[in-house]
Amino acid sequence: MSELNRVKKIFELLNVYEGVMKDEICSYLSLSNKLNNLIKSSEYRPPYQLNLLDIVGVKETLTSRIVSLIFNYKIGNDYILCRSFIEEFLVNCGFDSKWIKSPSIKAERDRIDVKVWEEGKYTIIIENKLKGAPFRRNQIARYIQKMKDSGYPDDRIFIVVLPDYVDRLFFDHIKQSVWYLPKDWKAPNREQRCYKDEYSCLCDSGEASPLCKDCNKDFRQKFTPRTVILDLDFINWLENRCLSLIPVDECLLRSAIIQFVDFLKGVFNNRLNHKLVMEIVEFLREQLIDADKPLIEQWKTIENKRQEVQKLISGLENLQTSIGKEQIDTWRDLLMPKWGQWLKCENRKSFGINIQGVWCGCWCDDGSGAKPYWGFQCDSPTQEQIEMVNRILEKVGNTSAKPEPGWIAWYYTWHGDERCNDLYVAARELGYLK
Repeated sequence: MSELNRVKKIFELLNVYEGVMKDEICSYLSLSNKLNNLIKSSEYRPPYQLNLLDIVGVKETLTSRIVSLIFNYKIGNDYILCRSFIEEFLVNCGFDSKWIKSPSIKAERDRIDVKVWEEGKYTIIIENKLKGAPFRRNQIARYIQKMKDSGYPDDRIFIVVLPDYVDRLFFDHIKQSVWYLPKDWKAPNREQRCYKDEYSCLCDSGEASPLCKDCNKDFRQKFTPRTVILDLDFINWLENRCLSLIPVDECLLRSAIIQFVDFLKGVFNNRLNHKLVMEIVEFLREQLIDADKPLIEQWKTIENKRQEVQKLISGLENLQTSIGKEQIDTWRDLLMPKWGQWLKCENRKSFGINIQGVWCGCWCDDGSGAKPYWGFQCDSPTQEQIEMVNRILEKVGNTSAKPEPGWIAWYYTWHGDERCNDLYVAARELGYLK
């Protein structure tokens, strides 16, 4: 066979392969449409989505307040919901329910998201990560030490973490330094000798610090038995046990809990009920499996289909990223006449302006399914820069921004040109751009 004919054969095979792949993609998209129609027509379909917490884009502080208000409900002198929570999740950690008499329950007390305590008896520290906020350096260790300094013994201090995703190894993924207490922990952050940034100690990156030998590193081991991570179990408690304890005529409280449960299910991507899931399973069984084949062959068929679907998902995610990057360039072009010389950009990646040493703009990262987002980027911001950004956000009425290492504030957006121009105008009106 000549070299030319060999090349022709290769292209013919590629065309055949491309045709097969297109047919597979069309088949899966058709199956997806059928499944979507099944869900819409099912008697077990999810309720019409009108969740007030989703609509207003709540901050972490509001979810903490909701938890504290739920716990504060009482009948007579009995805090029945707080008591139920403790009996459900903390008795197995050594909490004696006889200690509960008249608890104080506050959100944002001593910088703790939710604190439940009775003087001299016990204290419960609830750390709220439902909005994805990262742990700050020495965070849990500082809370524990404050409670110890207030007179609580180790076995009367309990820690509850509410994460924003389900992971049975969540506890193991918490950075060690979150549990470490440096000797100078009461000093302002930037004056502490092991300070790296708001979220990290030098020890997190393997850098030696003179204070490492003096740092209290025992808290993780001591308090592991009295620490619980609550994800889906918390939802189940709210939806089942909690609602069952509240009188029917307490309609506002019941309504608030139902909304909060739905919000949490959205956080954990768990809004489909069990009966609908089983209906979906039976639909896929009928569509994809030959019931006459041995079970192991059926299993292998599904495994092959799953791998093919993963390829489709990967392709769709890459397409999303490509569109997101195109959107960044579109927003840049729209803002160029307004921002002029202030605007700096990287094609198909980012654009922004420098405000007092902080970059304000939009980005779209590499990676599958990357979404465009706006933000204020600064690796090691000063307190003045943080306060500047907060004033700008306050002026534009932002409620959804969140911090992260390297970012004073950021959030996803599909209105990046409008969002960034609002921030630009606010910065000029506040005198940060001359």
